[in-house]
Amino acid sequence: MVTRRQLCSVVPSVAIGLLSAPLKAGENRIAELEKPLRSYIIAGAGVSGLIAAITAAEHGVKDILVIEKEPLIGGASILCEGVWTLAGTPFQKETGLADSSEKFLENLIEDAKGTNDPKLLKAYIDHCLDQYEWFARKGIHPKEIITNTGMNVPRGHTFDPLQIIICLRKRLDELGIALVTGAKAKKLLLKADGAVAGLLVESKGKTFKISSKLGVLLATGGFSRNTELIAKYAPKMINAVRLSCAGAYGDGLIMALEAGADVRDIHNIRAAYGFILNPSSVFDISQTIYAGAISVNYQGLRYVNESLPYKDIGEIALEQPSQRTFMVFDSLILKAQMEDRAADARLYAPLLKGETPIFMSAAASLEELARTARLPVANFVSTVSRYNTYVDKGFDEEFGRRHLTLTYGTMRKIQKAPFYLVPTTCASMGTNGGVRVNEKTQVLKADLSAIPGLYAAGEMMGGFHGNSFMGGTSYGKAIVFGRINGLYIAEENSRA
Repeated sequence: MVTRRQLCSVVPSVAIGLLSAPLKAGENRIAELEKPLRSYIIAGAGVSGLIAAITAAEHGVKDILVIEKEPLIGGASILCEGVWTLAGTPFQKETGLADSSEKFLENLIEDAKGTNDPKLLKAYIDHCLDQYEWFARKGIHPKEIITNTGMNVPRGHTFDPLQIIICLRKRLDELGIALVTGAKAKKLLLKADGAVAGLLVESKGKTFKISSKLGVLLATGGFSRNTELIAKYAPKMINAVRLSCAGAYGDGLIMALEAGADVRDIHNIRAAYGFILNPSSVFDISQTIYAGAISVNYQGLRYVNESLPYKDIGEIALEQPSQRTFMVFDSLILKAQMEDRAADARLYAPLLKGETPIFMSAAASLEELARTARLPVANFVSTVSRYNTYVDKGFDEEFGRRHLTLTYGTMRKIQKAPFYLVPTTCASMGTNGGVRVNEKTQVLKADLSAIPGLYAAGEMMGGFHGNSFMGGTSYGKAIVFGRINGLYIAEENSRA
C-alpha cells in the first residue's frame, strides 16, 4: 500500500493543495452533492476520470460532477512512473526512432498472444496522438523514451505524472467542473429496465442520491488491496507483496457487477519482477535486465529468458528455490540503464558518490560478488561465463534470449568491474483486468449488450492487456480511454 506519508515524500508540499478540492477558498463541497441532477457523473479523479470530464466539457457537456473518495486526487496515476506507451510521436522522430501505429498494434497483439481485444487496441492507438498533442499545447512533454517490458521498439514516453495531474486539476477549474474529494461512490442507481440513472454518494456521514442525464463513468481504479476479491480472482497472489494506491479496493468493480456487468481478463493479476527486497512503493523496481543484466537463483544459476515481460519473469522467479533471485550486471550495463531510465538513475544514485545502496552488493570480481551474496561461487562464475559466450554467439542456447527485451536491443556481456548484484523480489503493482467494455467505454453484459448509461475507463476495464502486460500501457490506457469516454459522452449529449 502507498500511504499518504509516502505520497507526501514524493509530492512537493506546494502541490498538495492543488491535488485536493476545493481549489477556491470557501467553496462548499456538500452543496455540490446536494444537487439532485447532473448531466454526467464521474467516480474517480485519476487521469482517466479527469481527462474524461475535461474532454466532455471542452466538447459542450455542462454540469459535470467528479467525485473522489480519497482526500487528494490522482490515485494510482500520481504514484506511477509516468510512462505512457505510444507510437509515432514527434519525440520519437526527433530521437531517430522509426515507428508506426501498425508496428505498435502488431506488438500489442503479439505480446498478449492475441488474447486482448483488437477493437480496444485500435481505439487506443487512434486516440493516442490527439491526447499527446493536447498535453503538448499545455506545455507538457515527455522527458525521455525508454524500452519497457513487452516492447519491440522504445515507446515508453516518460512524463512527470504530478505535472499532468496539476495541469488537469487547473483545467478542471477553468471549465467550472465540480470536483468533490472525500466522497465515495456507494451504489449505482438503476431504472426498471436496468439502465444507469445516477449514483448514490457518501460523504461526511451523509448519503446523497444524484441522478445523471448521460450516465456514470466508473474510473475508480483496480482492486489489488481487496483481499476478498484477490482470493476470488487470483488466489495465487493472496500472499504476494501488493503495491497500490490507498483506494484500490474495487469499489467500481463491485458496483458494476451488481448492475450486471461481465468481466474480462479479471484473473490477470501477476507480480512484476525486479523489485528490491521489502519494497515500499512502485518506485522500488529496477529494470536493469532490459539493459543486459541476467537473473540467477539461490543456486547461482540462470532460470529464465530475461527479455520476457517482467510479469512473465515474475511468475517463473516465484517458482525458484526459496523464491530468492538476484539481478546481476556490470558497470557498463549499469551506466547504460542509468542513462536510459530516470527511475533507475534515482535508485542507483548513491553509486555516483562512491556509496553502495543497502539493497545491493558490489565487488571487484565475480568470485567476490558470489561470496558476498552467499551464492555457490563455481556455479555463479560459470553461469556468467557461459552467458557471455551466448552473447558472442548472439543466441542464448539455454533459455532463448536474443535481445535486451523481446526483439529489441543487442545482448551485453557482463565483464567490466565493478560487478553488481541486487537481491530481487516480485510485487503486484495493480490489476490488469476488470469489467468488459467496448471501444466506446460502454460496460457490457455477458451477452455483449451494453448497460445503458454505464461506462468504465482506466484500470477498471478489462480486455486491453489480455493475458499479458506491456509496460506503460496501464497509464496510457487510463489517459486515452478517459479521452475516448469524454468524446463519446459529448456525442451522446449532442443527440439528447
